[in-house]
Amino acid sequence: MPLIIPRRHRPSFASGFARSAAQAKNPGLWKGLVGLWDASLGATGNTLHDVSGRHHPGTLVNSPTWVSSPDGGALDFDGISDEVEIGSGLNDIPLGDFTLQIHASPWTPTSDRAACAWSGTDDLVIYLNDTGQGTGGLRVFWRNRGGSIINLGEASQFNIWQLVTIVREGERLRAYRDATEIADVALTNPGTEGPFDEFNIGSFNTGVQHAKMSLASLDIYNRALNPSEILDLSQDRHALTRLRDSVLPFTSGAAPATGNPWYYYAQHA
Repeated sequence: MPLIIPRRHRPSFASGFARSAAQAKNPGLWKGLVGLWDASLGATGNTLHDVSGRHHPGTLVNSPTWVSSPDGGALDFDGISDEVEIGSGLNDIPLGDFTLQIHASPWTPTSDRAACAWSGTDDLVIYLNDTGQGTGGLRVFWRNRGGSIINLGEASQFNIWQLVTIVREGERLRAYRDATEIADVALTNPGTEGPFDEFNIGSFNTGVQHAKMSLASLDIYNRALNPSEILDLSQDRHALTRLRDSVLPFTSGAAPATGNPWYYYAQHA
């Protein structure tokens, strides 16, 4: 008996999810996607899988905790030693246009708690609720391109699930929260970005500036998303992994990998 995937089916490792543009309800949103770490799919274990198909798995260090969230699963980072190490495979991304989206809830207003970062000779660090140079709110630090180029000093944003989007397009950097633009700044020192050595989630680099937060998902593109795409991703937090309306065969046992999300679940759950 085939399984009918409802239109608003919540994707998960257990019930199936899109892992390519061909399987996705919104295939256009997969253009330029180079990494998708989606804790909301409900995995467990010591790996935060990259379900974009680009093979950048994250290694859990010091046991971030798998928990539930309003959108399914999540990872809790304790602010002491928890982090996810992605490695060096994404080091060229900030050298051109890119988009980074993180769906998370920071726990407390505090300084220097990195939600994610590229580090190396140059550093690009995202702080979701930083009090180091203000009362709270978003701070983006880019060492070679102007330092704390975004530092909103807004009301504290803790214990609030939010989708923060950082977009580099040319020599400008824009920031959005839940699809509303909150910053648009010019980058300084053209051509000085990089090199980067690694990308981490939940820390500045290995062992430094650990975040206190819950993470539902993080995705990275090698292009600048437009405001309409950012709105689509904000209105449906599962827009990337939502399966297209179709009939999918449920195959138990030794299922073929191609086009079968349950095979993927069996290999990665």
